[in-house]
Amino acid sequence: MEIRGFRPFMYSGKVKNFWSPPFDTISPEDERKLKTNEYNITHITLPHGPGSINASAQTFRTWVKHDILTQSDRECIVLLRQKFTRNGKPRERYGIIALARVYPDDGSIKPHELTFEGPRKNREEVMRGLGLIPEPIFLISPGDAFMNATIASSRKARKVYAFRQPEDVENIIYLIENDEDIKLLSDSVKGKIAIVADGHHRLAAIKEIAATDHGGWEYAMAYIASSEDPALFISGIHRIVKANITADSFLKSLKALFDIQEAGSFDPEKGISIYINEKLYTISPKHDLLVEHTEYIHDPGLFVKKTILEKIIGLDAKQIETGIVYSHDLDYAVNMVNERKAGLVILMPDWDKKVFTEVVSAGHLLSQKSTYFYPKPPSGIAIYRP
Repeated sequence: MEIRGFRPFMYSGKVKNFWSPPFDTISPEDERKLKTNEYNITHITLPHGPGSINASAQTFRTWVKHDILTQSDRECIVLLRQKFTRNGKPRERYGIIALARVYPDDGSIKPHELTFEGPRKNREEVMRGLGLIPEPIFLISPGDAFMNATIASSRKARKVYAFRQPEDVENIIYLIENDEDIKLLSDSVKGKIAIVADGHHRLAAIKEIAATDHGGWEYAMAYIASSEDPALFISGIHRIVKANITADSFLKSLKALFDIQEAGSFDPEKGISIYINEKLYTISPKHDLLVEHTEYIHDPGLFVKKTILEKIIGLDAKQIETGIVYSHDLDYAVNMVNERKAGLVILMPDWDKKVFTEVVSAGHLLSQKSTYFYPKPPSGIAIYRP
């Protein structure tokens, strides 16, 4: 992977609540709330309707004119330090925002999910119309060389500001302006691969623009974290089944293929669980099922689709498309069942980061809605104008 510094447009400190979660994680209700602030980044990242992209481009120019956004006067790399609590323990993660060469594709940046034409085309229209990359894609660098370089370069970094987004994550922003440290970071990933965590459709869109426009689009603005960082978490995404399910009949069919045990609480480190009829069960596939479905380890989402959704519940492709709700939020998923808005929820475990890295590095693409990376880099920290 090739990375370099750039001259980002960044928040100047003149207004409050400029940031947002990544655009594709924002619900319509949250978008409405965020946009009540006339200076929130969603006015650029989430245009809607005829003429809205041009309006968003004008908003960006206005913010620059009035110094809401200012451009760095020299090339730098942005350092993001995130402090949060996970499983009752304080955590801290370092990552950087830099430019990563993505075109022409040399195979060094590995996707882990398939993309769809609609979302890719939407992001292409937005970024092409804005003339901007308004938020970073999220990359993971395997191995510890990058993590060591990031920690070393942080010692001379200049603190700019701090904010909370979401409320339980403190984000502290620094600039790495020392040429030696920028080279240290660049050298730490040279000749190595990176894995796309989030932003598959944005990455595909940037490549599409680069194929025709060039002029800086060969690089994507990317947030990069180390796979070795203990504060990088890869959760599963829970499958909420909206159909009415008869608990006794379902559990009987489940027991034919799985060993099941009632549990008091969900442990994301102990495999797949089922929540139905206000009871939680841990499940473990029997030997014959594992022999038939080897994807259990390398693609648990596909395994659940084939065995539980299709084989046991009997859903077809259309029913799966329209009848499954996906959420990383455990409380939300459980409440859907408790409030009788869903028949059951399949609770997906955390990923073993080593397994995930090995699977994706080998070129395997996972099924949709397989991973949730936490914490995510907020939008609004940096904007890149190719």
